[in-house]
Amino acid sequence: MNNKERYDRIVNEIFELNGMPINESMTRGNTEKWNSLLHLTFVTAIEDEFEIMLDTQDILNLTSYSAGLEIIDKYC
Repeated sequence: MNNKERYDRIVNEIFELNGMPINESMTRGNTEKWNSLLHLTFVTAIEDEFEIMLDTQDILNLTSYSAGLEIIDKYC
């Protein structure tokens, strides 16, 4: 499983998509479920799955689906 597939699995689980296609243009601003608590859960899931520790700036910059992929690429 490549990094995108692993990331997509996290997105699917955290945002409770139940296997529905991922909207790759999703952002904090256009995703109702994406609140501050879910954001921390999302960060933790990414850190656990990829065995990384995001720095503060990356946590703040994790504001969209695509930003998450870029952040993962930075570490992996």
